[in-house]
Amino acid sequence: MHSAYRENPQNVDNPQVLPSPDFSPEEAVRVQLEALQHNDSPWPHHGIQTAYEFANDVGGLDPSMYFGFPKDLYHFDHFIGMFGTRLPELVNLSSFTIVGSRLDPESAAGPETAIVRVEVQHAQQAAAAFEFQLRRRRVGPRKGAWTTWMLRREGQGLSCA
Repeated sequence: MHSAYRENPQNVDNPQVLPSPDFSPEEAVRVQLEALQHNDSPWPHHGIQTAYEFANDVGGLDPSMYFGFPKDLYHFDHFIGMFGTRLPELVNLSSFTIVGSRLDPESAAGPETAIVRVEVQHAQQAAAAFEFQLRRRRVGPRKGAWTTWMLRREGQGLSCA
C-alpha cells in the first residue's frame, strides 16, 4: 500500500476511462497502459484502479485468473498489492508498443478470447513483454466490453507471436 495514503484506497471516484463495448481489444489494452504510464495521476494508484475496472472477474469471491493462477482479488487494496509486486514493469512505464493481436473463437475450451501482446519500457526496470488475454463481459454494467481475463509476462506460456 502507498505510504502517502490518508484514506481508504477504495474510497475514490471511478477512473477516468471505464470499459466500454465500443472499445476493440487493442483499445481496451491501450486505455489501461496509458493510465498505468502515469499511475499516480490524477490520484494515487489511478492506473492500477483502471486496470482493476478492466479486469474481467476481479471483485467477486471466486478465484480470479488475472495474474495467471487462481487468486481471490475481491478487494481493490489486495489488487494494488498484487499488481505492484507481480507486474512492476507496468507501473509508471515509460513507453509501450502493441506488437500483435489475434482472436481465438469461442470453443469447448472457453469463451472467445482476444490476445494482445505488448512490449513495455520502464526507466527503472528492464524492457518486458506481456500478453493480455481479454474476454467480453457477459453480464453486469460492463456487458459486452472487452476486459482482461489474464495478464501474463512473456515466458509464461504465451500464445501470440
